[in-house]
Amino acid sequence: MSSTLLTSIATVDSIVPFFLAHGLLAFALAYTQPSSAKRPFILLLIALCCLASVRSSISRSIPGEIGGEYVIGFIFHASHFLCLVKLSPPHGSTCSGRWAWAINQLFEARWGVSKNLIPAFSKNSRRNRAPSDGRQQHSASLKLSSQEKKIPGSETAIEDDKEARPSPRTLFLHRLWDLLWTVSVISFLKCHKLAVFSDDITSVPDGFLHRLAEVDAREWVIRIYMTLLSIVLPYCTLRAAHSLASCLSIAFGDLPHRWPPLFGNIEDAYTVRRFYA
Repeated sequence: MSSTLLTSIATVDSIVPFFLAHGLLAFALAYTQPSSAKRPFILLLIALCCLASVRSSISRSIPGEIGGEYVIGFIFHASHFLCLVKLSPPHGSTCSGRWAWAINQLFEARWGVSKNLIPAFSKNSRRNRAPSDGRQQHSASLKLSSQEKKIPGSETAIEDDKEARPSPRTLFLHRLWDLLWTVSVISFLKCHKLAVFSDDITSVPDGFLHRLAEVDAREWVIRIYMTLLSIVLPYCTLRAAHSLASCLSIAFGDLPHRWPPLFGNIEDAYTVRRFYA
């Protein structure tokens, strides 16, 4: 029976169950107790909804295979919220307040991240608040303020210096430009694919570093192409999605300081720890 259920789930070609999973998670956060036995059951339903959407045509159409990875990641995301940190709304919240709080937890891009690790709008403000040592930066990410511990994710909006914050119009135009050039790069890469055949992968012997003198030009081109593609395509896809969300939110009246850059400056990534932080 379980195999039949999984087979039927795999044949679903719709992204709707994924959005249903968001609704289930919001409901569980807003209206179930942290220790409720309903939460593991709701988590199971969320996992089934995500598995039903992970192979949908919409999910697979997102460049860089990010669509499927995001859908699967949402299962771990829900498990973390429901069963590990066991989030619950602030005491005394109204019905609308519970829903608003739950939705904020779902879509908070930097939930539980220290403010010192969130990219700043300007270089000056990044220097002013950047830790002097990588260890300090790593420890800062593990220490949330007391207010963040009470309501995780509710106080992670950037509080940069006021002079570093762009105006809504400036940020909108900047993110619109980001959206245009990233989508252009994605379109170019999708339209000008390198012809790579299965023999190019399966017929290549192991020990690349030991046979550098024997590597032909085509293998070099394929290796360089695949390496750059695996970096550029996900980067542009994530940046385009963030820019689109920024433009829409600002157009509907959201504050610019709630939309800091998605990625930090490459100049700060001079160690492995700082690169991933």
